[in-house]
Amino acid sequence: MFLKYASSGISSPLKSVSLGLHNICDEMEANCEDWDKLEQFQKMRGSCDAAMLIVDDLLAYDKIENGITNLDKKHFNPWSFLRESIRPFHFTVR
Repeated sequence: MFLKYASSGISSPLKSVSLGLHNICDEMEANCEDWDKLEQFQKMRGSCDAAMLIVDDLLAYDKIENGITNLDKKHFNPWSFLRESIRPFHFTVR
């Protein structure tokens, strides 16, 4: 139960930050003069998106654990999944 409330409390502000970062990046990409600053905002956007996915997964896990939702089988490309999983760390390696 704690997991549900903690994740819900984090989810809303995190989504607001993500939306703001997406808007900032879109505006900067349209007319950017400082490419280093744009890259920093893109890194923040990627990290924020990764954090949102984790919080959403925690909420989904809580629903599954409480029997509120069921899982359906779905085929996916594991390489694509792996690429998306390590993408946030790509910037930190540089």
